[in-house]
Amino acid sequence: MRIQFFIVAFLLAVQPVTTSNQAIRIAGKLLCSGKSITGRVHLKSGSNFLTRGTLKDVRTEPDGRFELSWSSRWFNWPVAEPKLSIYTDCVVKECRRESKFPLSESNFTSGTEAQLIDLGDIEIRALRWVRYCNYEKGDLT
Repeated sequence: MRIQFFIVAFLLAVQPVTTSNQAIRIAGKLLCSGKSITGRVHLKSGSNFLTRGTLKDVRTEPDGRFELSWSSRWFNWPVAEPKLSIYTDCVVKECRRESKFPLSESNFTSGTEAQLIDLGDIEIRALRWVRYCNYEKGDLT
């Protein structure tokens, strides 16, 4: 019994420890044909939302600016296939879009202070990562 307990304790002791105070901030501005828009911004791991900890849904400001921040202490980081998903009220060709931006894991290094990643102006019309498109009835002009 003592040997089994020692082996389990040893295996737990040699596991890598995730930095508990790692924090990330992502900022940017959403544009739709040159006009500012609003939307919700999420961080995803593949198709899964990372909704634990300090990660929040963000409604952008009236000028289209958004900021998303979270701490990795609530989930293991790095995650597989990190993506930024943006759901907007920008109507492009009579549909609303969910767009995903692949994010490089190299952007997210451990640290004691929040690391800012500024994505700058994001033009919705130019996005390539479209998952679905819901058509709406009525005049969209």
